[in-house]
Amino acid sequence: FFVCVMEKLPAETSCGRDVLEHLQNDLVDEDSAAATWTLAMMDATDEFNSRAASDPTFRFSVDFVTVNWHIAWYLHELTQFDRPLRALEIGAFEGRSAWLWRRLLPAGSKLTTVDLAVQLSFWNNTQPLVDEGFLTVLNGRASSEALFELDPADPFDVVYVDGSYQGPQVLGDAVMADALLRPGGMLIFDDFEWEGVARACRAFWDLHRA
Repeated sequence: FFVCVMEKLPAETSCGRDVLEHLQNDLVDEDSAAATWTLAMMDATDEFNSRAASDPTFRFSVDFVTVNWHIAWYLHELTQFDRPLRALEIGAFEGRSAWLWRRLLPAGSKLTTVDLAVQLSFWNNTQPLVDEGFLTVLNGRASSEALFELDPADPFDVVYVDGSYQGPQVLGDAVMADALLRPGGMLIFDDFEWEGVARACRAFWDLHRA
């Protein structure tokens, strides 16, 4: 399953919440359940944001994560398998997204992050996730190097590509991510509004259609 995310559409979480609440009674079966779960995850994100704003142990300078509420909708299907999932995130920044994955993934799931140059605050922000065994960090190396250390025989259920904006690097991440993804898994690209990312997504899609 292949997903491209335009991060700024919609620009406000409240817009997405209003749409889901408005449509919820008209949706049926899986879509209705996905809407209910997505709204619950949006509430959980609001709670985390309030906690992060008041807790001095967190050191977030910006929020690029809350606008990506729609990822919950995409992931709803995977969470129905009633088992822990393995996720890979390329691009970690300050670690706020790692907390999003902690909320979205079922109990017992694991997240691996890869980033060449995370913010210094990343380590402070994510230490609780490392301590509980949820997060494994492969930061400090380019994804083109770090991804080779991962074993395709132990595949991921979902891979989130949110690293470089340069087309060749994004396409390289996509090819490696695809090799590490289990059959039926989900590959998500963020920042589709950037030309390099969009070109890489289209090239990857054309490659697979061929």
